[in-house]
Amino acid sequence: MNELIALQRRLADYNCKSSREEEQALREILQDLILAALGRTEFFCKAAFHGGTHLRIFHGLKRFSEDLDFALMSPELGFSFSPYLDRIKKELEAFGVKAEVIDRSKADSTVKKAFLKDDSIIQILNLRFLKDIGSRQTPRKLRI
Repeated sequence: MNELIALQRRLADYNCKSSREEEQALREILQDLILAALGRTEFFCKAAFHGGTHLRIFHGLKRFSEDLDFALMSPELGFSFSPYLDRIKKELEAFGVKAEVIDRSKADSTVKKAFLKDDSIIQILNLRFLKDIGSRQTPRKLRI
């Protein structure tokens, strides 16, 4: 319950004025939760966070990126996202977020991809502008 209150307060801090701003705020909150989950593992001993979201979070640039970009600090054959994705899913669930986490990595590829899809955060928070999204036949999913 405290986690839900924390998420609601985070959303209120954004002072959203439209459904677009509210949706962007929810994505940013999910990105922060993902980064926090990864920070509680040894992931950042192996990989560096970079890209557009990094620029927004650490350098205050007014930009938005839907993805999180990482690069391994040194080549690691057999690197797998799986244990980290499991941790992310578990941490999100502690906040009441039941996200679908999909590993799209190919074993022989140097680029690893994973996707997070979620519509549960829209349903558990008190939203001003996105109230009706969860009631559609096909609920809208946030993607990171």
